[in-house]
Amino acid sequence: IQTVMADSCWVPGYIGDSIILGILDTGIDSSHPALSGKVIKWRDFINNLPYPYDDHGHGTAGAGVICGGDGFGPFTDDIGVAPGVKLVVAKMFASSGVPYVDPIYGLQWMASLKADSGFNIRAINNAWGGNITTHFWEVCNTLKALEILPVFSIGNSGPNPSTTCSPGNYPLVLGLGATNFSDSIANFSSRGPAPDSIPWNNSVYWYRADWNLIKPDLTAPGVSVRTSWTNHQYSILNGTSFATAHATGAIAILCEKNPVLPIEEIYNILLDNTDHPAQGAPYPNNNYGWGRLNVWKALQAVIGVEEQEIKFVTNDFVLPTIVRGPLYLPQHARVTVFDISGRKVVPPYLAPGVYFIETDEKIIQKIIVLK
Repeated sequence: IQTVMADSCWVPGYIGDSIILGILDTGIDSSHPALSGKVIKWRDFINNLPYPYDDHGHGTAGAGVICGGDGFGPFTDDIGVAPGVKLVVAKMFASSGVPYVDPIYGLQWMASLKADSGFNIRAINNAWGGNITTHFWEVCNTLKALEILPVFSIGNSGPNPSTTCSPGNYPLVLGLGATNFSDSIANFSSRGPAPDSIPWNNSVYWYRADWNLIKPDLTAPGVSVRTSWTNHQYSILNGTSFATAHATGAIAILCEKNPVLPIEEIYNILLDNTDHPAQGAPYPNNNYGWGRLNVWKALQAVIGVEEQEIKFVTNDFVLPTIVRGPLYLPQHARVTVFDISGRKVVPPYLAPGVYFIETDEKIIQKIIVLK
């Protein structure tokens, strides 16, 4: 959560509140304390049971990374990027993980929920994939037309090149690779490029002109990720599945700020506002894609400069006494912030209130942030 700076987004209140995301997986243990109240729609394609369950654990784990916990609330195990999210869940995979039902039906169900039933699903988490195929191409294109961004794991078949799986290697989807605790690409994370064949190399399907078969699109933490598991447990897991869930949660945070943000913009904002670990340079490439996910940077691109009320030039800055709207303090600012009670406040984003800002030169200025 800290690595992708999701908690920085929580400070001004962006938690993906009420944004609807889909999950196609092994189900969900909706009774897990970290996931309580998150599921608003459920369908079991395996056993046709009317209630949410997970007889494996993988789906519960992905959901935990997406939205587990309550951010800065009283719940202690905050494992999810966007704790305000609501989930639509399709159980497509049985306890062994084998897809007894073709996942295409789950994707089509999600599409119909948005088109016909008013569920404004903004992204679908797909921690699965397989051999190179165009089987899912048209349904992914339909999801794109419905403004639903399909998010897929790129696969765990690395480190050799050209090991990506489908649909994660489609230009129509956001494909995720996995990084470890030192921001290095995980050895198991699949590598691009995507196939140089029709329809992959037809640029009409690309979200950006420079995509040119580069996969993954992004990387995110996928090694030793602590998340929820069945029977109210927690587990530490590895896989591009969990990198995928980080990105799906990030989309909800961006959409809370702008609920009508087009998915093409979402895709490009995420790619254009990544961190660039030095060991992965130059970017983009077929190991890291455009870089490692940074939700806070991406949110700033959605917020725009009009809400960034403070301007820094080298180490000098000028603060208005009264700030209208939330106050954004860039991370590089060498300042300490105190609230009116004298308690230290963590920048970079300050909610409405009265604050005292101290620079490294010990200059203190009182500011008032208005709603």
